[in-house]
Amino acid sequence: MATEMSSETYWNQTRRPLPCLVFLLPLVVLYEVGVILAARTGAEPELLRNGADSWLRWTIEQVGLSPIYILPVVLLAVFVSWQCYTREPWRIEGEVMLGMLGESLVLAVALMVVGRIQDMAFHRIEAGKIVASLGSSPTTFQELVCYVGAGIYEETLFRLLLLPAVYYCLTSIGIPTSASMTAAMTASALAFSGAHHVGPMAEPFVWFSFIFRWIAGLFFASVFVLRGFGIAVGAHAAYDILVGVLQFEL
Repeated sequence: MATEMSSETYWNQTRRPLPCLVFLLPLVVLYEVGVILAARTGAEPELLRNGADSWLRWTIEQVGLSPIYILPVVLLAVFVSWQCYTREPWRIEGEVMLGMLGESLVLAVALMVVGRIQDMAFHRIEAGKIVASLGSSPTTFQELVCYVGAGIYEETLFRLLLLPAVYYCLTSIGIPTSASMTAAMTASALAFSGAHHVGPMAEPFVWFSFIFRWIAGLFFASVFVLRGFGIAVGAHAAYDILVGVLQFEL
């Protein structure tokens, strides 16, 4: 095995199922175990779960699968099955994981730059305030758990499931590939933004927040298409943690 990894090899590997699976596994474990531990300290588990997570779990429950661990098992099983289907080697270079982590952080900072530009244009509020609502006085650990979960399950619902579904529906009726992809990315971004304003934990509608999340949705959709699901999750979680937990500002 080569000791150095070319950029082309890295570019391709990050979009394959095995690197995505390995990259996702510690995030899924952190989130699911974190919710259980937070519940034992008196926190309400449902307040730590974002809307996408709750909707996915509700959907799975409708087919008779209700244990709490079913959703992460299903998600990880998808990537295991995908890896088996591709028949690619069950081998991964360590540089790929480090590269995906570093790239996720770089993309998170890039989204912060986008938010800062919008903030300057609107002259309203700082981009650092555009994060998920956690209820009253969450601990730092609870914030961390919630934001990791948002990265995993919001990307699962809006990018891994919704975006391809819209794309293939449009191409199946004869719409050109480029137009279908543009429409699918836009639809997933609008759904992502709008989802924060529906349901029992909905946030009040504010144009700044809605537009920023729509732009962020397009950003994550582009990352998903070009760089793969793992990095999309990593960038989403990294952005939320940098802004919501570490209070990092540009």
